[in-house]
Amino acid sequence: MVYKAITNLKDITAQRIRDASYLLQPRTYFEPEGTNLTQEDLKARGFIKDPYYSWSRACIIRGALENFVAVLNEKKERGILLIHRKGNPAKDKLWCIGGEHKKGFSIEEALKINAKNECGLNLSDLVCIGYTDVMWGTNSKETKVGTKGVHDSGPIYYSQGDGELKFKSLDNEPLIVTPEMWDKKQGELADLHYHVSNMLNLAMILVVDTFYKNNQFK
Repeated sequence: MVYKAITNLKDITAQRIRDASYLLQPRTYFEPEGTNLTQEDLKARGFIKDPYYSWSRACIIRGALENFVAVLNEKKERGILLIHRKGNPAKDKLWCIGGEHKKGFSIEEALKINAKNECGLNLSDLVCIGYTDVMWGTNSKETKVGTKGVHDSGPIYYSQGDGELKFKSLDNEPLIVTPEMWDKKQGELADLHYHVSNMLNLAMILVVDTFYKNNQFK
């Protein structure tokens, strides 16, 4: 499949994105179905260790979350956080932070936990800006169980991140993309994966509306 870049953005406003998010974002609900269970009882604790995690990724679609987080750079300018991925899939590509959607947690809970665990940020102003269904040719680790490659699926969010960036995973070397940088699209930003570029277009509208509305950034 070939997808085109989002190019016609002149009529897309931050308020339209927020209105669409309210209507279309996934809703979390829990049905005990006559049991004495609570949602807390369903929550997965800890991490699945290898080889079981790699086996599961080779056999099933993983619930994955993507998060385009607005953070401050060293000049106290707000931009979207991207990282250089260090492992498969999407190795060496500039990407947003993300993570898995663990069983029993709402999407917003999972996003906040992932951001805190991955880079030490506290999140607010979460806005659903899309949905991803992506298949990669590489595995995080080779396995003889299941098939080659992995398949991730889940919602994409914009959010505001506060706190000191402290990376605890493979993903580091952050690049904070300000509106001025995105307007120029030089260097690495001129050669982004089309998915990241499309989502940055939407996330940047929210950044400008929230933090730069009364300021000229060009």
